[in-house]
Amino acid sequence: FNSEIRFLKLFGKSKIENFSSIKYADSVLNSKLVLCHVPQTSYTECLFYNVPTVLIVDDLEDKKIETSFFDTREKKKILKKFLQTNMAFTSHDLAAKFINKNWEKIHIWWNNKNVQNARKAYLDNFFATDQNFEKNWTKFINQNLKKI
Repeated sequence: FNSEIRFLKLFGKSKIENFSSIKYADSVLNSKLVLCHVPQTSYTECLFYNVPTVLIVDDLEDKKIETSFFDTREKKKILKKFLQTNMAFTSHDLAAKFINKNWEKIHIWWNNKNVQNARKAYLDNFFATDQNFEKNWTKFINQNLKKI
């Protein structure tokens, strides 16, 4: 797609990050808004970092995204919450309209109780945030090593 060249022409060099010289987490944490097309690792990390994030599921009509991620009752329930809270859109045009209308107050939208509840529901279901993660995995591995 030559995205880099297209973005350089549209926004100028000063607006484009050199991804080889900045850590991913730093980039996300310094972003006003992140756009994602797939609800996988990057998307989940943005929600975990609590950075305003929009998911564009424009291939939902083709059922591609549904078969790849939103394929269970619980996942469809969360997608519905995302669509209702403007955390997800079914087209680039709808996302752009929302972003343009709310750009100056994006943090107000993001910190809305319903948006935060939808974000937390996703993380509770699909992202282990256990504070004792390392301890619990060490215990699990040690217990299972004894069985081998």
